Amino acid sequence: MYALSIADGSLEWTVDTGGSILSPAAVVDGTVFVGNGDSSLYALDAATGDPHWTTDLPASARTSPAIVDGTHYIGCGDGNLYALSPTDGSERWTFRAAGPVGGGPTVVDDTVYVQSHDVANGDRRWESNVGRFGGSPTVADGVLYVGTWEKELYALDGSDGSKRWSDDAEDAISGSVAVADGVFGFGDDYGNIVALAEP
Repeated sequence: MYALSIADGSLEWTVDTGGSILSPAAVVDGTVFVGNGDSSLYALDAATGDPHWTTDLPASARTSPAIVDGTHYIGCGDGNLYALSPTDGSERWTFRAAGPVGGGPTVVDDTVYVQSHDVANGDRRWESNVGRFGGSPTVADGVLYVGTWEKELYALDGSDGSKRWSDDAEDAISGSVAVADGVFGFGDDYGNIVALAEP
């Protein structure tokens, strides 16, 4: 992992995690959280790169983590979502998803959206099968938006997962969906930036 100066792009520090880094890092309160393809999760000092802690996961961490209200949420290739302590990496709870967790968790109020479940103890709230997706769900005004590898954009009710609408895309949507003023933007696998209006 490399840390570069915003001012001029010069190298501030580098850390060898021992494996490929397959997802974006998260930076919260001066700590960088990042997972790698060799099933390790790191918490690094953002100023120096010095490790605060490292923990091993059962499989590779291929999603960006979410750190909200003192809990670190990360999806894993073993099909589990893990809630960890951001201070030492200790496990608080796990949630078993239907398969490998390929999209980063999104936390809104007291709900984590991967397959939606309760933040406090990991109880399932609802499940909606939209197909495979790689980006984090986007939540706006109580609606969850997700683009899929099957070339579909879905809008789901955040409370129960019911489909409000869906629309076809030209190609697979592999990242998260941006939402602003009734327009839904995303990148596709051909390198295009696409903007759709609500159907």
